[in-house]
Amino acid sequence: MRCAILFLFTSLATLLAGQSWVTVPGTFGPQRYEDLTFVNDSLGFAVSSDGPVLRTTDGGLSWVITEIFPPEEYLRAVEFLDDSLGFTSSLSGRIFKTEDSGFNWTQVDLELSPGAGICGFEHKDDVVWGVGIFAYPAVLIKSTDRGENWTISSLDSLADGLVEVYFRNEQTGFIGGISEAEGAVILRTDDGGDNWRNVFTSAIPADYVWKIFPVGPDTLYASIESLFSPSTTIARSYDGGENWTEEVVEMTFNDIQGIGFLDGQTGWVSPRNSPGYLTQDGGDNWTRMAGIPSNINRFYSRPDGTLFAGGSAIHYYQSDTTVVSSTAQLPVHRNTILTAFPNPVHEQLNYRLEATRPTNHRIDLFSADGRHLSNLATGRIAPGSYTESYRLPANFPDGTFFLVLRSDDAMQAIKINRR
Repeated sequence: MRCAILFLFTSLATLLAGQSWVTVPGTFGPQRYEDLTFVNDSLGFAVSSDGPVLRTTDGGLSWVITEIFPPEEYLRAVEFLDDSLGFTSSLSGRIFKTEDSGFNWTQVDLELSPGAGICGFEHKDDVVWGVGIFAYPAVLIKSTDRGENWTISSLDSLADGLVEVYFRNEQTGFIGGISEAEGAVILRTDDGGDNWRNVFTSAIPADYVWKIFPVGPDTLYASIESLFSPSTTIARSYDGGENWTEEVVEMTFNDIQGIGFLDGQTGWVSPRNSPGYLTQDGGDNWTRMAGIPSNINRFYSRPDGTLFAGGSAIHYYQSDTTVVSSTAQLPVHRNTILTAFPNPVHEQLNYRLEATRPTNHRIDLFSADGRHLSNLATGRIAPGSYTESYRLPANFPDGTFFLVLRSDDAMQAIKINRR
């Protein structure tokens, strides 16, 4: 196992008065910090999609690399039960465990079904839950003894893919994901995960509930990632997650993932490739502003209330005294790119997927109104260039349709015209 100092800074320069998002110096890298968590106000952990596990002991002001996994693992989630015991998951389908605060990791003996993986972890006391995968199937894992033993459950009857899990206590919890039939879904359990029911759907195909963020005992927010919605939206509940309403962030569409709140009034949502949105009235109204980090997958509230965000860098929100110079708009690196030809197409559609690292992927056809037409490819692939052809059925309608890629680090839709 390797341990290396990633970055350390002892003084803050360029002090500005007011409130701002701060980018932790030295954290910008070629990939994305997919998840982060804090055990207490000092000790925290983060994982990056290109392999590093990071540890902080000063509340997030400096971080140390404690391990570097192979990039093909694509680390997605991290959860610690105390200052020693933690878990991380990779989109390759493997789960790893540490018992020495992140310095040494061993693979958990848990065999998931082919294509399955864990996108999100949660724990309460000794109980740990994990869900995945965005690219299907819908799987829930659970341990009641701090990860010594695990059970695996399929939630395919309620969802096709899962991304997020949040538990208020050991009994009441929520899962976010996608249903091909119903769009974005939120599932709820009141018995610790033995039984689940649907409490929210967006009714727009290819929508995901990507992240869930609680504010106080009764209010919850959820981000909705979409390809076909005419607007940018979130879901909100004021009664502890029993009833949800869909709220408009902006009337035009933007591809959002991370969502986080400082308190009951001030919150943010983060698009992949453009400046984020701010609300100061609990989500009724939103404003896009420069200086808000983009490409955020996870917002996380440290126990003392300091809000952190993991994306192209690690950021935190400083709401008192002085702050470091504000967050810059950082470039987003993509490992998968889909192209299609010819366009317009008559009988045969050719498409090429370029992958610079191993990835889970789905390639689907959707109608202009968002109906799912056909799945062309699914599974985990090695780096390379893949060219395939699809002959349109004789009854395939003329007009516009979409070729959609969903991979570990991207969602992409290509507009195709049939003549």
